[in-house]
Amino acid sequence: MIGILQVFYTIFSAFLLSMGIPNEFLHFGSPILGLFSLVPLYLALRSCKTFRRSGLLTGLHFGLVQLFSSFWLGNFKDFAIFTLGAPTIAYAFEGYIFGTLFHAAFSFLEFSKSEEQLQDLTFRCASKTSKRILFFATIYALWEWSKSIGFLAYPWGTLIMTSFLSPLLIQIVDITGTWGISFLWALFAATIAEGIKLFSIYQKRLDYSVKRMYLCTAAVTACLFLFTFIYGIVQYNKTEPIIKTANIAIIQHNTDSWLEDGDSPSILAAQKMTIKALKQGKKPDLICWSESIFNYAFPSSYNYYKTSPSKLPVIPFIEKIQIPLAAGAPLYFVENGKQKFYNGAVVFDKNASIVGISGKIHLVPFAEYIPFMDKEWLRKIMNAIVG
Repeated sequence: MIGILQVFYTIFSAFLLSMGIPNEFLHFGSPILGLFSLVPLYLALRSCKTFRRSGLLTGLHFGLVQLFSSFWLGNFKDFAIFTLGAPTIAYAFEGYIFGTLFHAAFSFLEFSKSEEQLQDLTFRCASKTSKRILFFATIYALWEWSKSIGFLAYPWGTLIMTSFLSPLLIQIVDITGTWGISFLWALFAATIAEGIKLFSIYQKRLDYSVKRMYLCTAAVTACLFLFTFIYGIVQYNKTEPIIKTANIAIIQHNTDSWLEDGDSPSILAAQKMTIKALKQGKKPDLICWSESIFNYAFPSSYNYYKTSPSKLPVIPFIEKIQIPLAAGAPLYFVENGKQKFYNGAVVFDKNASIVGISGKIHLVPFAEYIPFMDKEWLRKIMNAIVG
């Protein structure tokens, strides 16, 4: 029965965290769901008796969060096994490792049977309550940090992503980076969960020292949020001098980039929306088109877009409206004899000449690039699986 509850708590926690991240139902996410999302996970891991069990539950949680929050990566047709499947498996494996860390902290800081029988615990014993909360928050923040660095970095699906609608609480990033938010959110959940565990299981025989230590920890957590809130008010209400302004028309098309007839529908949709925007008011200083507009890589495809799409070619269109345009586009270069592909942006001046190209420093693993794709053995595997 306990094992079933642990699995349920883990799945429920992953669901809450995924719903707290911006999605189709909550477009800007939910800080409330984010703050409480780890409470069930904490309770599940707190009751684990073995490293293996804790590792499996944490791996399940990390994998499900990836699956729930990035389900749209499954739309990559034959590549879905890599775009969604590979990261899910990778994060589940990492979750097993972090699960052992969680269990190491919990098992080391659990009250022994002899301590539970004591009427007056020593400060050292009572402080285990605070240490459990602190260790959980620290380890979880470490997980979100590790998820956001290296060649597998993909910070979507983190507590940080649930905080958008709490602007006064996220101003601390200029001091702590985003990891401060990860720590605070995890600390809140751990404090709530530890209180539930202590007062529901040990309520009749809960030692005064443990109660006092827990309440002190809860007070410290509340103070951290209060100080963060006050700092946020100060920073949020600072008036920064306006150095320069620009009127920008931002165009977000909505077409299926997997259509067999190329990128013409996307380009025509963006052009139609651009023309509509130009008729509505002041002439913009810059027009921005979103990514996935162009299928063919720049700068080599420049001449191609002089005549495509046939109804209204891109280059003549820019020359006609006489407004600089920036658009997301694939980029292709040969550097030191090696082919280089980037998901980037290309900038045209009002005469449709390319004046700027910028490629993303870090591509989304498995979605925008496959790690080790430069290796012959991996290319053979890819050709065998997806062609």
